[in-house]
Amino acid sequence: MLVQLGRSQVYALNRTGARLWELMVDGCRPSEAAERMLEEFDVPEPELRAEIDSFLDLLLREGLLTPEE
Repeated sequence: MLVQLGRSQVYALNRTGARLWELMVDGCRPSEAAERMLEEFDVPEPELRAEIDSFLDLLLREGLLTPEE
């Protein structure tokens, strides 16, 4: 789960979302995280990358992630 404290919003993450968040917290860039996740999950690459892109868009929109400059 992720919590947006400023708005008291709670986000429930599925397994792939939780793993992506965990890898990013550990310092992986999204592309590095995707490579690792492709080894861990039995999912087609295009599907995983689309899910990651969608999740990152949500995190950015909700202010849970800021883009690197």
